[in-house]
Amino acid sequence: MMLERTILAAVWAVCLTSLALLVPRRRRREAVLLFLFAQIIVRASSMMLVDLGLISNPIREFPRATGANFSLDYILYPTLIVFFCFTYPQLRWKLAGHHAVFLAAVAIYLVLIDLYTGLLKLHCGVWLPLALFYIGAQGTYRYGRWFFRQKSAAGAQPL
Repeated sequence: MMLERTILAAVWAVCLTSLALLVPRRRRREAVLLFLFAQIIVRASSMMLVDLGLISNPIREFPRATGANFSLDYILYPTLIVFFCFTYPQLRWKLAGHHAVFLAAVAIYLVLIDLYTGLLKLHCGVWLPLALFYIGAQGTYRYGRWFFRQKSAAGAQPL
């Protein structure tokens, strides 16, 4: 139980610090939009997986409120998606490497958390949560690109 609480505290500390230090000041509005949109997608997909019994979270922050893990849905995955969008390559030949790095990082995290802690138990394997993360990341990137393309006439930078 102590290991799980330490991991959750570290996730919050690392994510908030990385967002504060690695997001340039001129792109903070984009980061906020992408972060909030990613939260919507991640939370909905996480609740769907929990309700269908495909994943479970034995140790979570609010056990009476929901069966999903609050920290993973509201800070970790949205932070990863923001950096996925900010580092999205413009050259097509770099796309496979970019996607592979992010998907490998999420897959390794999911497997390690599943095997060694009580934070997450995958009953469906790692592929379905990984596919939903990828769909959410792509959807967030495309939404951000669309949103800032619409606003580019007002001076906003496109993704």
